[in-house]
Amino acid sequence: MNEENKNTVEQEESSIDFRKLFKDVFKHKWLYVIVMVLTFVVVAIFSLAIPNYYNCTVLLSPEMSGSKSTGGLAAMASSFGINLPTSGGVGSEALFPTLYPELVNSSDFKISLFPVPVTLEGKKPGEPSRTMSYYDYLKDEQKSPWWGKVLAAPSKLMQKLRSKGE
Repeated sequence: MNEENKNTVEQEESSIDFRKLFKDVFKHKWLYVIVMVLTFVVVAIFSLAIPNYYNCTVLLSPEMSGSKSTGGLAAMASSFGINLPTSGGVGSEALFPTLYPELVNSSDFKISLFPVPVTLEGKKPGEPSRTMSYYDYLKDEQKSPWWGKVLAAPSKLMQKLRSKGE
């Protein structure tokens, strides 16, 4: 009998009294409302302060050699980064797709994009579109969130104090 009483006591202790739970929540409902409103305002300020970012999709395809004598074997080997010579003895001069991420992230590639023209559409109706180089766009038009300046302020202050001290 003792064991049966222990089981019922454990079940009563582990069960959740939803009426008491909702009663406690409704007792402090204004606290929940205030916290939710403040959280919404803070999140709205941060989300509206983040600059817009745009996506561009580019599809690249490697060059293929004209010869198909080795057929599937050469295609399979090229997928692993191995360049098999073709029947004419002249291999394909194509870049392998595994190299694309490295090429796109290289500074030479990024620098080569600087003179590329970028067209900005007018923000307001009737405002004309503007064309500028990619470099000018990054320098003048690209924006950063306001908290980046706030977080960078202490390090700038320390640099000024060090330069005055020296």
